[in-house]
Amino acid sequence: MTILNTPFKIDDLYWREAGSHRQVTVECPMCCGQRYVTVTIGTGEQYTVECEACGAGYLGPQGVITEYDVTPKAEKFIIAEVKEWRDKRWSVADAYGQTAYFDTLYKTEAEALAASEKRAAELVESNMANRRKKKYGKVSSWTVLYHKRQITDFERQIAWHQAKIDAKGAGEK
Repeated sequence: MTILNTPFKIDDLYWREAGSHRQVTVECPMCCGQRYVTVTIGTGEQYTVECEACGAGYLGPQGVITEYDVTPKAEKFIIAEVKEWRDKRWSVADAYGQTAYFDTLYKTEAEALAASEKRAAELVESNMANRRKKKYGKVSSWTVLYHKRQITDFERQIAWHQAKIDAKGAGEK
């Protein structure tokens, strides 16, 4: 029988990073909660259009967006049992059945809290990166172009239909 040496003992106290993840509703960063943005096109003309950053389908803009937030914290982890040794990593469990890889545990609460705070900062950066990916300005300028073309087309159709209605009256004068 082979006995493996472990870098820990049963009942050793360690700390693990933890944090409560939750969805939060924040003011839309594009329209600042106003639900509309002003788009300036190349000619200098300005148009106020619905904000597409906080748009919710048929409901239209809401003035808020949903992001993820985490509150960093550290939790005690007292090793109660060894679960397995796989891929050169120890998996351990505490008395409550929570499992963790040993190499993700910390000797002090301060180290675990620092790691949790780092992960929370990474989440904030991820939220910002997701905002940048959406390229809201491009969509808003397309919206202005689309609606201007629709207006021009409808004006042309109205003029054509108006001419058809007035055709007889124009011939009798």
